[in-house]
Amino acid sequence: MPGPAYNKGVHAALVSAEKAGLSRRSCAAAAGVSARAYWRWLERGRMALEAREDGGEVAAEYVQYIDLYLETEKARAEWEKARLESLRDDELKANQWQREAWQLERRMPDEYSLTTTVRHQGEVEHKHTQELPEATQRKMLEAFHELAKPKELEDGES
Repeated sequence: MPGPAYNKGVHAALVSAEKAGLSRRSCAAAAGVSARAYWRWLERGRMALEAREDGGEVAAEYVQYIDLYLETEKARAEWEKARLESLRDDELKANQWQREAWQLERRMPDEYSLTTTVRHQGEVEHKHTQELPEATQRKMLEAFHELAKPKELEDGES
């Protein structure tokens, strides 16, 4: 069964959704295609572009995916640029910058999310045991022995 059809209308819808700042999954939904198909088209475009840049030949049917990849990356960059320009705007009210920063952090976490690295030197001793009271230990041992008795001894056979 063939996947969703790639055409100029789908291409334009995907680029438009990227410009609007939608997630990749939402871009696909807005264009009426599956997220899986969209990711596959982008990957084809990225790989074909790399092959072309390395001097390889690219089949004609892959040129459309290169165009999609480049145009959606450009749309994402334009969206990012608009958010950053908003952050630099002196006329933003005190709390409006947070909206733009939040959008950047959520859509582009690799570039804008806060990451914290914790380094530790030295030894760490960590115990996962809990000492049970002696009476509890005795009861548990008795219960274990009771369960471990052979069946014939329980019936009074020797």
